[in-house]
Amino acid sequence: MKKITAVSLCIIMLLPMLFTASFAAVSENAGMSAIRAQWSRGEGPKKDGYDIDYSFFSPIANGSSDEKEYPLLVILPGFGESTYEGEELTANEFPLWSSKEYQEKFYNGGAYIIIARAPEEAALFWDSALPIPALKAAIEDFCVENRNVDTNRIYVMGWSLGATGATRLTANYDNFIAAALIFSPIYAMSNKEADACRNKAVWLFGCKKDSIAIYDLYTKASWNNLLDNSLDYSKIRFTTTETAPNTPMLLHHNTWDLALRDMTDNGGCTGVNTIDGYGDVIVNPSVIEWLSEQSLVVEEEIETCSHICHKGGISGFFYKIIRLFWQLFGMNKTCSCGLDHY
Repeated sequence: MKKITAVSLCIIMLLPMLFTASFAAVSENAGMSAIRAQWSRGEGPKKDGYDIDYSFFSPIANGSSDEKEYPLLVILPGFGESTYEGEELTANEFPLWSSKEYQEKFYNGGAYIIIARAPEEAALFWDSALPIPALKAAIEDFCVENRNVDTNRIYVMGWSLGATGATRLTANYDNFIAAALIFSPIYAMSNKEADACRNKAVWLFGCKKDSIAIYDLYTKASWNNLLDNSLDYSKIRFTTTETAPNTPMLLHHNTWDLALRDMTDNGGCTGVNTIDGYGDVIVNPSVIEWLSEQSLVVEEEIETCSHICHKGGISGFFYKIIRLFWQLFGMNKTCSCGLDHY
């Protein structure tokens, strides 16, 4: 009887280990089909006439500890990647970040990931402002359903049309998004949006030869607005490439391919260069490492500088004119808060 009891106890003790191992996140070597098989489907509540459905990965459902909190990465794909339910999962390879090797790179050793589907059946894409409130509602609902989401570490990534959605989600809601990855934006982040992101970690990517996300009009202009408004230059980054992979009819557009393998290769891009807000070159940058360093800074906790260089309106306009004269004569000015303005 004692032997039977001992064996039974061993089996009981081993069961949790066996169960966990059988649901552990798969290796990237298993292939994309096996990686995507770890994902599930979800749908947010209706908001302003829309409800956003999505594919999602849960680290806890795939073997991670339920005694930790994990960041949430929300991915907004570009045009044509959401024409039917589930296509958002198969139209790109970012589900790779749910593999064991990439999960281990994230803060606390894992991350929830949502790839949200734009309501393309209604001829709406992530560049439209209409579904953004529903997207936020879906994320909030997901956090309620998944209590191990660290709501101070909600990140958003978007490319092409999805870059617009990522910008709006970050800029339109205070105390929500901690960091944003914006690839090949098709419009310039406005000065107002950049001001709303002044305490956010934002990383812009752009190709100088992009045929649709025109570098000078959109990407570089967004970067300049970020520089004019950021409260912490160490939290913003800018990656430029000379060339990038192509999509049908879009030349040098796929800068997001650079980040797919966490910038361990060039993703088909050439002339890759990454700087921070101070203009310092970042050597061997890692997207996931950078994300994992970011957490939400609550607006009320920010000590804002009252100098005129941070003002809008007429006073801010005249100050910009004065700065132009300083630039012409090579006079470098530093604000009392420590920021260099050009």
